[in-house]
Amino acid sequence: MYKIVICDDSHEIADYLEDAIAECYHNEVNTVSFNNRFDLIDYVCEVAKGNVDILMIDINLGADNGIEVAELLKQSYPHIKIVFITGYIDYARDIFEAEPCFFLVKPIETDRLIQAVDKAISLIQEDRQRCISIVTRGEIRNLQLSQIRYIENRNRTLIIKEKNLYYEIHMKMDEFAEQLPENFFRCHQSYIANLDHIRELTVDGAVLYSGELIPVSRSKYGDVKKAFLNYLGQRI
Repeated sequence: MYKIVICDDSHEIADYLEDAIAECYHNEVNTVSFNNRFDLIDYVCEVAKGNVDILMIDINLGADNGIEVAELLKQSYPHIKIVFITGYIDYARDIFEAEPCFFLVKPIETDRLIQAVDKAISLIQEDRQRCISIVTRGEIRNLQLSQIRYIENRNRTLIIKEKNLYYEIHMKMDEFAEQLPENFFRCHQSYIANLDHIRELTVDGAVLYSGELIPVSRSKYGDVKKAFLNYLGQRI
């Protein structure tokens, strides 16, 4: 089951999107729609607690900018796949900061809508396949690597940090690092950062989209900068 949230200031378009998605995907998806940024943000942050897979949002939300709303939500929930909707193709040059996976131009054709949802679901499935198993408090858990922001070594215990959760495991940092893909980088003796969650690299450390600051040791700063620039280059 995939959770799709729709936000368009046109009730007619929002209803069309919900009906078309429901007709095509039936019980595979659960949709909910809103017509303004306030109800959208309240739902995603307070009701769903970030448990949203796809956000389909109009770039022009009346007096509000849908790109800015999407960027705001991505800062806290980078896993959400963004599909932008607009009647003005000129906006296309401004959308990339929110990392959309698809772009729909009004009037929206059903075939294009299905392509957008299929693309988003494909990306979600790729993310879900990238998991790591850990043993914490006597339980085995599968964690999505895309949700891990960083790993901290604290008093011989590894703290695996997600958005609102953290897990403690007893393992050496080097051993755990061997199990991680290349987008996880050892930036400090006691920290491994997920490059997917880094917003910027400064002299003070790595700033995450969440606003958290991860320390970067002087000896590793050059390597971290190179890895981060290479990572950005691969995504352009």
